Formats: sequence, structure tokens, C-alpha cells
Amino acid sequence: MSLARSRFKRLGDWFALRLGVPAAYVAFRAIGATLRRGRGGASDQFVEAVAQGQRFIAAFWHDDSFHMALEWRSVSRGKGFLYVMASPGRDGELMARFLEMTGARAIRGSTTHGGGRALVRLASAMGASDFAALAVDGSRRCARFVVQSGVLLLARRTGLAILPVAARSTHCVVFGSHKPNSDRIEVPLPFSATRVLYGEPLRVPDEASESEIEKLRLDLEERLRRLKGLD
Repeated sequence: MSLARSRFKRLGDWFALRLGVPAAYVAFRAIGATLRRGRGGASDQFVEAVAQGQRFIAAFWHDDSFHMALEWRSVSRGKGFLYVMASPGRDGELMARFLEMTGARAIRGSTTHGGGRALVRLASAMGASDFAALAVDGSRRCARFVVQSGVLLLARRTGLAILPVAARSTHCVVFGSHKPNSDRIEVPLPFSATRVLYGEPLRVPDEASESEIEKLRLDLEERLRRLKGLD
């Protein structure tokens, strides 16, 4: 990369962090204020569990990141911190800054780059009243709508139940869908109706073997696909 291109890239990154992320947050709040939001599935049990101070690890598809940010912003308020994993690199830095503006705390890592170390940091960082949320199909090179094993390993390490969550909306656009190996995020159009659907919790025994982890991974994947309406 030439010196001029390197300087131009650094300048672009600076503008993205200083201006782009705050602008995205303003748009996030503005769109969220217009949505007709609802919950479904096992949401009543979820609301009761949160009220009782129970903790969990939310598992969702990367496409639903916008919906989840809205949901967790209202759910976790006053209930402890929400820890989310953000991928390394430029896109992850932008996402981490954005998540921090919503009130979450980002741990850098992914299922393909530093994921094991990031899971350890995430588990260590969580306090007695904190939550965690992971996009379980990873990002970029990971197959879309295929659960990676990281969330199961985190559940085994922490002893927390995995809560499958998916979102649907009547009208939306999918950013990143025109690029190969890119992060895809579904953004509902203003005034759309959206629903966040909760599944039954899934627990991972602390002595679970690799074969048992694989069975649970497939079980979680099936639950999430069903909630999203993919099957």
C-alpha cells in the first residue's frame, strides 16, 4: 500500500469513528423510535427471569444485530452490563464503538480470530449480574445461519443457560448482502412492525464432551432457524 493510500485510509477510519459511528447511533435511535415492536415465543418466561435477576447468554443470528441492540438496550437497563463480542479489525472497532454508545461492553474477538481468548476474557469480565450476547454464526468467512461452537463453550465455562433469540420484521433492508464474505445486518424500515422471538433455554453440562457439544450445537441451530422462520 502506498503512503498516500495509507494516509487516506487512516483519514477514512478517523472520520468513520468520529462521525460515522455517532451518525449511525442517531439513526439507530430514530428508526427504533418509529418501530411497532413486540415479543413472542417464550418471552414471558424471559421477562420473569430478568425480573428475578437470572443471567443468561443470548444467542442470535448476525443478521439480527440491529434488532438485538434495541432489545438489549431496553431489557438490560439497570440489570447489569451486557457483554457482546465484536470481531477484530476495522469493522469490529466500529461495531465496538457503536455498542458502547448503546450501553453494552464489547470484547474483541471472533470465531475465527482470537475467539478462544476472547471467550475467556468475556467469561472473566462478567460480573454476578451481567449478561452476554453472541452472534452465533460469526461474521465474514463463517457460513450464514450456521451456529459456531463458541457460545456453547462459553455456556459450559460459565454455567449459564443459552437463550436462543431471533427477530422478524415486516419491511427491512439487509446491509452487506451485495458483498461476498461481508457482515450482513438486517435494518427494519421506519414504522415497520418487528417481533423478537425467544426460545426455550438450552443448558450445556460442564462435563459435556465434544460429541455432546456438537449435538447441542445442532439443537441450537435448529431452534434459531425455526424462530427466524428459515425452516
